[in-house]
Parts: sequence; structure tokens; C-alpha cells
Amino acid sequence: MQALLDALLQLAASGVLALGGYAIARLAAWLKLREDSEVRAYLNAALERAVDLALAEAKGRLPSYARLAHSEVNGVVERAAEYARAAVPDALARFKIDSDGLRERVSARLAARTPGPTHAAG
Repeated sequence: MQALLDALLQLAASGVLALGGYAIARLAAWLKLREDSEVRAYLNAALERAVDLALAEAKGRLPSYARLAHSEVNGVVERAAEYARAAVPDALARFKIDSDGLRERVSARLAARTPGPTHAAG
């Protein structure tokens, strides 16, 4: 009877260890997702600031009534991308965002703020 009890205790201990390992793995995954989410929010805020800066600089060179011309859009995109590369290089590296991906993200944010067809950075 004692041998059976010892075997059951060992089995129960193994089960607890296995569940503990699973719980630790799940917690680690959850923490990584949470950290990724925080870094993503930080990156998105930095991209918004980059577009703000580049647009302000471009509009500062224009009369108050003028719209951003299509020919100026690429310059705005490049200036915003330059700011983002300097401001958040670790976040860009973490999500493996290369120069083309960064320009696409900046262009999308610019398109949301620029009226009419002048937002295409083609």
C-alpha cells in the first residue's frame, strides 16, 4: 500500500511540475506580447510625431493657403522616416522594419492627413 501511495505522490508531483512549467511558459509568452504591444504603441506615437514634424517643416515653406504639392510628398516622407530612424531605431529593429517598410508606414500616416490626391508618394 505504501508503494502505491509513493507512486501516486510522485505522479502528482510530476503533474504539478508539468503544469508549473506550462504556466511559466504561458506567462512568459503573455509578458512578451504585452511588451511588444507597448513597443508598438511607442513606435506608432513616434511615427505620428515624425509625420507632424515633417509636415510642419514643409508647410512652413509654403504660403498659408497652399496645399502640399505631390512633388513635395517624397521629401516629407523621407524627412519623417529620417526622424523615426533616429528616434526609435530599437523599435524598428525589434519589428524588423526596413527602409521601405518605414516609408510605407509614414506614407500611410501622411495620406490620412493630406486631403486630395497629393498624398500618394509614387
